[in-house]
Amino acid sequence: MALGRLARNGSVAVDTSVVEVSDMKNRQSFSIMNTGLTTISLFLSDTEGAVAGSGIVLLPNSSLTDSDGGGYECWKGQITAIGSGAGGTLAIMERIYNPQIGR
Repeated sequence: MALGRLARNGSVAVDTSVVEVSDMKNRQSFSIMNTGLTTISLFLSDTEGAVAGSGIVLLPNSSLTDSDGGGYECWKGQITAIGSGAGGTLAIMERIYNPQIGR
């Protein structure tokens, strides 16, 4: 498996309204960490936005990582989030397949 290129290494502010963390892309891997003090709910869905208290719930200093490997394909759809309060922050790193090598 070829190593993808780093597509993003940044942060997203999250409060009590649904925000898009990442749009649909050809991800090889991603890692999202709750670096704030609020609980943040993540949804991996192309049709629904995040709902507080459901989906993948990240407590402060917890994270979610997904990647290709072992017959499994990394999530390539939209990722949204909603916080339990104001002032939340997610750090995100995404690696996508390099289009020059056909993946």
